[in-house]
Amino acid sequence: MVAEPERVEKGGMMRGLAVVFAYGVTSLAITMVNKVVMSSYGFSFEMTLLLCQLLVGTSSMLLLSKLNILSLPPLNLQRMRECVPLTLCFFVYVLSGLGSLRSLSVPTWAALRRLTCLFILLLDHREGKPAPRTIWASVALMLTGALVAARNDIEGSAVGYAQVLVNCVSSAQYLREVGRVKKAASLSELGVLYYTNVLCIPVVAACFLATGEYAQLARFEPSGGAFWAWLGASASLAGLLNYLVFLSATVNSPLTTSVAGQVKNVAGSLGGYIL
Repeated sequence: MVAEPERVEKGGMMRGLAVVFAYGVTSLAITMVNKVVMSSYGFSFEMTLLLCQLLVGTSSMLLLSKLNILSLPPLNLQRMRECVPLTLCFFVYVLSGLGSLRSLSVPTWAALRRLTCLFILLLDHREGKPAPRTIWASVALMLTGALVAARNDIEGSAVGYAQVLVNCVSSAQYLREVGRVKKAASLSELGVLYYTNVLCIPVVAACFLATGEYAQLARFEPSGGAFWAWLGASASLAGLLNYLVFLSATVNSPLTTSVAGQVKNVAGSLGGYIL
């Protein structure tokens, strides 16, 4: 007969594995979908894509709340203040991710994204939470593999490489901020996602207007009706992915979540070559 503490521990482990698996699959799916939207259809409007994702995700949460399927926390100023740093990290993380994905091939982008693990280790070390040498060795091995994988695509856009570097740093800080904000603001994973979306929508809308992207968007003509299906899939998957990121960073750890992202990048690289 299994003892109660052991049963609870196994249940927690299985939940962690299920969450990180769901995160990996969803992350892989949205990477491929976003690449199709931006490269195959030439939709080079990151602000528009991010705004669509935020509006669809927030609208879906509000609709499900009205139907009493889920419960959303009331908005208040104190919680909003606590969520501002996470929102800024999220904004930079998503925008730099979309920009770098458009500029680089999927295999190269996936390989360079492994730098996120290194930045998480460095940030933890700075705060007095050094990782064991075995973890440093594992990350070093992944980074070596990233350099080997990207060596044949070195002619890629310099802007793309700069964007993916910014993406790695902001992603590392974003994953670490989730747990802090969840605790400080006394919010669930869904509550943190709701607050982040609400705070981010006006910022993205302002950037959309300030950069003049709306004028360029008015001249865009998609080649084929399937574009709208791909755009809808991107907007829908983004909300699910963000929730799973919050859940995985809480149930597991920022480093585990990042490593899971690197594991799915193996399949992403293969899919990228096929595309």
